Amino acid sequence: MIVALRPDVKARLEAIEVEDGMPVLDQIVQAVEVWSHLTTPERKTIGIIAMQLVVARAHGGRT
Repeated sequence: MIVALRPDVKARLEAIEVEDGMPVLDQIVQAVEVWSHLTTPERKTIGIIAMQLVVARAHGGRT
């Protein structure tokens, strides 16, 4: 499987690797594994929460 990431996403994953010590590939695998175990309503809920966090941060909010 080949995963293509936008440059900004790749840069963020690389920064997380430096911060947390988790290699980029491990981050991707972990995220996909967790996502795959959620039900449709759970995935929708997590998606909404994640978007709210990102929007709040973009508008100067704290998360």
